[in-house]
Amino acid sequence: MDLRLTFLGTGAGYPTPERNVTALAVERGRRLYLLDCGEGTLRALQAAGVGYGRLRAVLFSHFHADHCLGLPGLLQTFQLMGRERRLDVYGPPGTKEFVRRAVNLAPFSPGFCTIAHEVAPDTPVELDGLTVTSAWMDHSAPVLGYRLQELDQPGRMDAERARALGVPEGPALGRLKAGETVIGADGRTVRPEEVVGRSRPGRSLVFSSDTRPNRNLTELAEGADLLVHDSTFTGEHRERANETGHSTAAQAAATAREAGVGTLYLWHFSQRYRDSDTHLSEARAVFPATEASVDGLSLELPLGKD
Repeated sequence: MDLRLTFLGTGAGYPTPERNVTALAVERGRRLYLLDCGEGTLRALQAAGVGYGRLRAVLFSHFHADHCLGLPGLLQTFQLMGRERRLDVYGPPGTKEFVRRAVNLAPFSPGFCTIAHEVAPDTPVELDGLTVTSAWMDHSAPVLGYRLQELDQPGRMDAERARALGVPEGPALGRLKAGETVIGADGRTVRPEEVVGRSRPGRSLVFSSDTRPNRNLTELAEGADLLVHDSTFTGEHRERANETGHSTAAQAAATAREAGVGTLYLWHFSQRYRDSDTHLSEARAVFPATEASVDGLSLELPLGKD
């Protein structure tokens, strides 16, 4: 199943001509999830060619304006489109009240159900084959970081070998891939390990919006394939980062290195920077497997090898 990320907004505070404010789309199969939903998220989804009608859930980190003001417009658009499927919204305490206000902000009554869930770090959420765990970040408001973890994936099946062992086409091949022993056409017992490779670890994504470096995030991101980390400032403004509850690019890289992640993506850049070149060079000096996000960037996270 494909797993694709699209950066819809990579800036902090307010939109600029180059960067929208915070939002990240995650597509898994035919389902779409949003991490945060800042102002202009609907327009960014359209520009990126992401089918927003497939939206399954929104996960909010917190309710500072640059992370949440896109939801009211998105809800009204769904109403105009005649949406009927429910929409789940997850976030820290205050999520239920925020969703209530978003639904009632304009005089419209959604014809679909919007369910708000206030999550806690000690209670993982199961979401369409993903386990969503959270942890408290270190900011000027209560902020959650999230980890989306797939279940381990079955190994690849050698269908040609299975047929050679007498396994008939059809349901028997599916049962074999699912781990069942089957009886071939000649009466021979065929075990999964004869034709199916080792299981592959499920992919894992960790998202941190506004935060200072903290132990909770390092533990949440341990061994993750990809970490998206607040990188609001460069080292020149490290004191400002600490004062406002944010991270520098080098601090994000230090977290990625300590957590042993596969790749780090920097995001949530302050408007004071015309580009992210300095962020990227400072981070790569600490953790070479670093990239700088830009609005509209889309990437696919591949499955692990057998």
